[in-house]
Amino acid sequence: MSELLNRLVEMRTTGKASNLRVLDPKSDPFWPSPARVRDAEWIAELWSERLAEIWRERERIKKQKERPYDRGLHYILVSIGVTCPWGEKRRVHSSPMYMNVDSDFNKLIGAIRDARNWKLLPWNLIEDRKHVGLETWVNYGSFPGNREIRPFEDFDGDASYSLGVSMPNVEAVGEAGFEEDDFDEILESIVDKILRNNMTEITAARYQPYYVALVSEKSGMRSILRTALERLDYGFDFLNFEGQASTTVVRDFIQERLLGDVPAEHPIREKKIRIFYISDYDYAGRVMPPAFIQKLFYHLWESGTKLDIKVKPLALTKEIVEKYDLPPAPVPARSLGGKTLQDRWLKEFGQIVELEALDTFHPGVLEDLIVNEVGKYVDKKLARTVSNKLDEVRQGARKAITEAVEEWRADWLEARANLLRAMDKMNEAIRRMEINETLRRLKDEIEKLNEEHEIDKLVKEYRATLEDIYVDYEAPNLDFNSDYACEDDEWLFDSERNPMEQAKILRRYKP
Repeated sequence: MSELLNRLVEMRTTGKASNLRVLDPKSDPFWPSPARVRDAEWIAELWSERLAEIWRERERIKKQKERPYDRGLHYILVSIGVTCPWGEKRRVHSSPMYMNVDSDFNKLIGAIRDARNWKLLPWNLIEDRKHVGLETWVNYGSFPGNREIRPFEDFDGDASYSLGVSMPNVEAVGEAGFEEDDFDEILESIVDKILRNNMTEITAARYQPYYVALVSEKSGMRSILRTALERLDYGFDFLNFEGQASTTVVRDFIQERLLGDVPAEHPIREKKIRIFYISDYDYAGRVMPPAFIQKLFYHLWESGTKLDIKVKPLALTKEIVEKYDLPPAPVPARSLGGKTLQDRWLKEFGQIVELEALDTFHPGVLEDLIVNEVGKYVDKKLARTVSNKLDEVRQGARKAITEAVEEWRADWLEARANLLRAMDKMNEAIRRMEINETLRRLKDEIEKLNEEHEIDKLVKEYRATLEDIYVDYEAPNLDFNSDYACEDDEWLFDSERNPMEQAKILRRYKP
């Protein structure tokens, strides 16, 4: 057992875990029942003893690296013939062997999930191929460095590629050519490169007090959310799922976005995090927010991470369904889940309604809901101040960089003129040559002319005038503070609540 699993087992034995459990006992990470522990330890041991080597051999045959995934492991287990701990207790197909049946695959998925949750297997070992994942629509930037820029420091020696110089060859008989470069165009590219390396990570969003994300059970909501995003001066990130959010994606969201590489002077972990859930008005849509929250809370709990996070459903709610008199979904009551669950839902809430009904019968309403809700968590005054300041800084930076590079113009013009004069003489000599000479002689003559007129030397000198250009530009250290706050009490999850009280709220929310 891992140290974490020992801790959870002790909590379950003493009764503390029951106060934190929200999900089904077969899936809640706080509930390590003996059967679940047995299954998780089984797959972890099997991986280390047999499956890891089998997978490495598979990679050798395919000649490429590939992360293991649950369906692939399922077929390996079927092919090699292994016993499984739940085999003889099956109601159907009683056998100690792992079998190619759906019930065994579902057991395997649960065992893998638990083994990773309880640190019996590395978290990133097995790939989740079902999730859609996080779409980052807001740039919070990273700390801008003071970088010396040399535009041609990666020059590979091919003059025709980097400087527009092409020498005649036997495959294309003709004249040596030179593209008419313009120093102002070169200067503009240098300015853009310096600003891109030093300024693009300084964004208005990094100074905002809130981080906002929307979670949707339907990937088809992307266009609606995009429309809402375009109407906001600020923005939000989109957790784009098909159905319930997987444990893998929730953890990746925490690691990649909430705890990722963020500006040192205003890390995202110091922001107040507000997350809104969008789902259908049905039993599945009702249980998805608590499931997402419980997975989120578990990973924060086991890592000891303290973040100011609040989560609540945004749509569809009972109030929205009633206000817009939305029609029920054209599906049988049984089609979205088991009869007992749907009966319970229909008895309490009356009907099943899909998000598409709101968007179809009342176009723009969902976008309005998103814009209005997200807009509450934007310090608009600060956003305008930061945006204006960044425009001012970029204009000043462009002027300063342009003036710094300008001193190389004269050397560039002289080198360019010398090169053009030499190439004109070379081309005149080429035109005097007999066209019917052999290609071999033509090549030899061109090489002699190249040496005579020192083309290689002049190209090198021309290149050097650009290679030596550098600007030691330091991006400004901007600092903006905001005491803007927007709060209400209607949050389904609040990271500052007592965990046991939070679990009670989630349990009551589920139908």
